[in-house]
Amino acid sequence: MNLKARLFDAASQLMSDGSIKERLSDSYKSHILKLDPNSILNKEISSRFDMLTHKLGDEDSSKVRARKLSKKEAEELAVIILEMSMIAHEKNSKFGPKLIEEEDQPKVSIPKFLKKN
Repeated sequence: MNLKARLFDAASQLMSDGSIKERLSDSYKSHILKLDPNSILNKEISSRFDMLTHKLGDEDSSKVRARKLSKKEAEELAVIILEMSMIAHEKNSKFGPKLIEEEDQPKVSIPKFLKKN
């Protein structure tokens, strides 16, 4: 699974049911920890990855560490995961993420009767 897909799944997991601490822990364990830090070339994503791993640790300690966080701290770490996903999906855009690459969009031709002559 590529970086964009993994981060999209991590962000999506944050939107599921449960407390913010549970969702953060699940998203972190299921998706963020599966990232290879050496393959993250984007410095913004890499620095956020380092912040998360510093705060939440490895797979064994992450659930305990997440439970010890305040609600505000858990929300802040969840925002970091959302930011990572947004950065990964941006493509030379200052106006937000592009979730579908231009070449992946279906080609639609405009019928002749709708075109101006």
